[in-house]
Amino acid sequence: MRIVEAENRIGAHAGDEVYIEISPRESLTAIFLFFGLPVLLGLIGLLIGIQYSEVYSIFLGIGAFAVGLIVAKLINNIVSRRHQLLPHIVKVYEPDNS
Repeated sequence: MRIVEAENRIGAHAGDEVYIEISPRESLTAIFLFFGLPVLLGLIGLLIGIQYSEVYSIFLGIGAFAVGLIVAKLINNIVSRRHQLLPHIVKVYEPDNS
């Protein structure tokens, strides 16, 4: 059993076991924000820095990656307050008592 924060659209009660769902669009958005954005900014930093020297490339790449992580964290804070990108409850689990 896992505990996950989810949007309760069906009126499930605390302690209920439920089925949850997340839309493909929301999951791809979350993946890009939290993994893709820092890597993309890191690569951009590397490409800009390589025009000057390898040392600049390394520092700009690491710096841009760090900025990407910070931006992803800030976006996560905003999205969490608005309850976006949360899975939602689709059904309450009712075990067979056969």
